[in-house]
Amino acid sequence: MMKGYLQSKGWRVQRDRIRCSLLRTDPIGLMQRWQKAIKRRSYNVKYPRSLWHIDGNHKLISWRIVVHGGIDGYSRMPIFLKASDNNRAETVLQLFLESVAEFGLPSRVRSDKGGENVDVAAYMLSHQQRGPGRGSMITEKNRTPFQLWVTGLQLARRVQAHNIVEPMEEHYEYYGVDWHGPIPD
Repeated sequence: MMKGYLQSKGWRVQRDRIRCSLLRTDPIGLMQRWQKAIKRRSYNVKYPRSLWHIDGNHKLISWRIVVHGGIDGYSRMPIFLKASDNNRAETVLQLFLESVAEFGLPSRVRSDKGGENVDVAAYMLSHQQRGPGRGSMITEKNRTPFQLWVTGLQLARRVQAHNIVEPMEEHYEYYGVDWHGPIPD
């Protein structure tokens, strides 16, 4: 709240400086506010392929690019992440089936209620090993491809920073990414 207030007044102050200042001037109030903070929901999946999350990102739709992604809820491993030139249900189903061929059929799939996921829902609900009445397709509380992308980018940057892998021989400046900049926390 304090950062927003200062920004509304035209002041730009780093988050750490605000935190230190509040701790110095009002330590009791700071502790009381921390106690009222909303606790992050616990997220547990029992085993791999128990729950896959799928979704699409439309931020680049003006350039005819739609990013479709899927993630395993247990390991947080990206099952698929692909940029397509369309948002059709057949495209998402094809990506899903390629992932099923590589990793096996998930017990359940979670997605939003978008029309691009209807073929995956029909597949899961009509499959002889899955079917209706057991939560094979869930349409709420989904992880988005943007969350997948940020997590993957941070992990890749950490791995590259520790020289675990050699950087690929490509011209990164064409992508508009500063791969030699600071590592995100």
